[in-house]
Amino acid sequence: LEQVPETGRWRFMAISPDTEETIGEMLRDAILKEHEKQILPPNHIISRHVRRIVAQILSASSLGHIRRGSAHDLALSNGSSQPWDANELWDPDAQNQNTFEAQREWEVVVVHDPKVINAMAVPGLIVVFTGILPLCRDERGLSAVLAHEIGHVVARHSAERISSEIINLLFLFLLQFMSFGMFNIASAQHFLFDLPNSRTQEYEADKIGLSLMSRACYDPKGAVEMFGRLARLQPGRSDVDFFDTHPSSAKRVEELSKLLPEAYAVLQENPDCAGIQDRLMGAFRSLNVRNRSFDEMID
Repeated sequence: LEQVPETGRWRFMAISPDTEETIGEMLRDAILKEHEKQILPPNHIISRHVRRIVAQILSASSLGHIRRGSAHDLALSNGSSQPWDANELWDPDAQNQNTFEAQREWEVVVVHDPKVINAMAVPGLIVVFTGILPLCRDERGLSAVLAHEIGHVVARHSAERISSEIINLLFLFLLQFMSFGMFNIASAQHFLFDLPNSRTQEYEADKIGLSLMSRACYDPKGAVEMFGRLARLQPGRSDVDFFDTHPSSAKRVEELSKLLPEAYAVLQENPDCAGIQDRLMGAFRSLNVRNRSFDEMID
């Protein structure tokens, strides 16, 4: 057993960080291969803004740095000699590199698919689909999404899920051995284990993400607003929340709102946050995300 450092929750963990990194590399390769034809080049304006937000979050919490000049980046540049602005990426030499997290390299990619409202993260990789950008609206909304996904990696939720599967299978096989053959194994696993674990992890990633974005000088209210907009896309979801692996957005808004005082305290503890919000918001508004199509931005 071990505790999640950020929340103190106890859990069973059978996967080492090294094994998790190996699994993360496999997932990274599979994800990049699946979407390789839709990935925006790293010097694209959207890619650069997403990278800058990620770099801000990573830097503020010493969680690593964005990988520079990877073979994947060079391939995506389509032969263009125009480099992206290196000043927008965090200098890893400027932070303490004594911990495993601080030494982690991250690759950040933006997948152009307006129909997919999603973002994801595995160890070493963050993926943003352009379909989620209108929902984010501004830099605060996007930072909330990115911090939430990074929160999953920080809490090692993928390794926890794999570890849980080991216990789940042993328990379910025991049920079957005890003459519960009529019991649907797949349904049992879904309702007994998958649902509560998924919801617990989502709430945990929300809490960690709120702290990460606040430490990076982003207004934590952006997370409440972001999930509020998501809730409006999910009419009638509150009465079927039990059957969803994710908690309803309305409940997440409620829980996040309770955490706002703590999040603002984290923001105020960082002297670098004074006056930074106006500059950050102005930079993101230059994208004019709400008034331009992503096809225009890509062209």
